[in-house]
Amino acid sequence: MYTAIGLKKKGSPIGYVKCIIWITHLLLYLISGIFLFVFVWFLAIEIRYSNRQCHPYNQSFDLPLVNLWNVSTKLRLNHYQVHGSHNSYTSSLTHQLTHGIRQFELDIHLTLSSNDQFAVYHLQLVDDKTVCYCLRECLTQIFKWIRENSTHFTIYLFIEIKSMIYEDLRVGVIGVKCKHLELVKQYFLDIFTNLILPDQIQGNYSTVTEALKQQKLDEMRNDYDYHGYGWLPLELSIGKIIPVFLDDAHNRADNIPCLTSSPDLEHRFFFIAQSHLDRSYSAIVSIGNPLSIENERQVNESLSEGKLVRILAYNKEQYKRVVNLGVHIISIDYNENDNYAPSFICNKRTAPPFCLTQNLSNHLNLL
Repeated sequence: MYTAIGLKKKGSPIGYVKCIIWITHLLLYLISGIFLFVFVWFLAIEIRYSNRQCHPYNQSFDLPLVNLWNVSTKLRLNHYQVHGSHNSYTSSLTHQLTHGIRQFELDIHLTLSSNDQFAVYHLQLVDDKTVCYCLRECLTQIFKWIRENSTHFTIYLFIEIKSMIYEDLRVGVIGVKCKHLELVKQYFLDIFTNLILPDQIQGNYSTVTEALKQQKLDEMRNDYDYHGYGWLPLELSIGKIIPVFLDDAHNRADNIPCLTSSPDLEHRFFFIAQSHLDRSYSAIVSIGNPLSIENERQVNESLSEGKLVRILAYNKEQYKRVVNLGVHIISIDYNENDNYAPSFICNKRTAPPFCLTQNLSNHLNLL
C-alpha cells in the first residue's frame, strides 16, 4: 500500500521524513500568516489613530455646595432603579445625562503615545465611533453637566479596560497593569471631588460584603437608619460619582492586586462589577447577557445580600422583566428613556413602603 502523498510504502523512513518536512512547512506558513496578520493589524492601528492623541492638561474643577435638607435620611441607593447606557457613543454624554442616563460604561484603550493616555471607544478598527475620544474629555463632559445640575441622582461610572487581543492589541499582549488603574484613578481625582468609594460602604467591617449583609439584616428588622456602613443615605449620595471597574466579561480582577489584594483601603478606589457573588469585594453584580434562570437566581441572591445589580436590557420585554426583578441599574443601548420610565424609580423589591419617587424628584434635577 502507498501513503496518501504517494511516496513510498507505509513505514518507509523516507516517507516519514517527507511527511515531517511537509508538516513543518505548513506550520511555518501558519506562523508566518499569524505574524503577518498581527503586523498588518498593528500597522492599521498606527495609521488610523496616529493623529488622534490625548494629552495631559491642567484645569481647575470646582463644584457648588449642595443643600439636601429636604431629602429623606432613610432612603438609599439600593432603594432605587436607574437607567444606564451600554457602549452608547451615538450622542454626547451631556445629552444622555439630560435625558436621564445615570450610569455610563466607558470602554477605554491605551493610546499609542508614550505617556499612556486613554482613548474611549468600543473595539479597535471595527467599532471605534465615539463622542469623546479622550478619557479626560469624557470625564470633563460629565463634570460640566454636574456643575449645572448639582443635585442629580448618583452617577455610576463604569470603566472597562479592553484587554483581549481582538479588542485592544497592545493591552491584549501586555495585560491590564496596576499602573493603568492608577492612571485612571488619577483622572478621577483630578476632576471629581464628589466620589463614593468602597471604604465608605465598608465602614468598620472587615469586608464590603459583610457590611452590606448587615445593612440588609437591619432593613429586615425595619431599621432604615444609617449606622456608618452599607450604601449611603441619599443625602450623602446625591450629586456624587461612583467609580466602578467593569470585569463582567473576563473576571480578571483577582489577578490585579491593586484592585482586590491591597490591605490599604485608600488603594481600593474602584468598586468591582462582575458576576462572582462569593468575593469579599462583591458589592455590584454585573450580568451582561439576557436573563436566564441562572441569571435570575444571581439577581435574587444578590438582592438578599444587599448588593446592587446591573443588567443589560436589549428590548422592551427584557426591560419590563428586569424592572420587576428588582435590578438597580438597567443598561440600555438607546439614549432616551421617555418611552419606558423616569430616569429613577423606587425599586419594588428593595425599597421601603415610604419610598415616594414623585416627592423625591421634586427636589432633584432629574428629567
